[in-house]
Amino acid sequence: SFFTSGNGIGQKLFDAAVQWAKDKMCKELKVETQNINFGANKFYKKQGCRISAIERSAYETHPNEVKLVWSLML
Repeated sequence: SFFTSGNGIGQKLFDAAVQWAKDKMCKELKVETQNINFGANKFYKKQGCRISAIERSAYETHPNEVKLVWSLML
């Protein structure tokens, strides 16, 4: 797909989000993914994010998906 083709868009978006959060004097950036989104989870780990929350029953219509919250201290 367009967003997973290695064209650097994800990195640019993430960098822009980090800069925006820093400009707003935020101390932490949080991102939600699911356990089945392997590419996103690998990406956020590569960015230095750490899993700060795991919620196994977050999605009523998708009971097999687990909500992961990634956090990056700014």
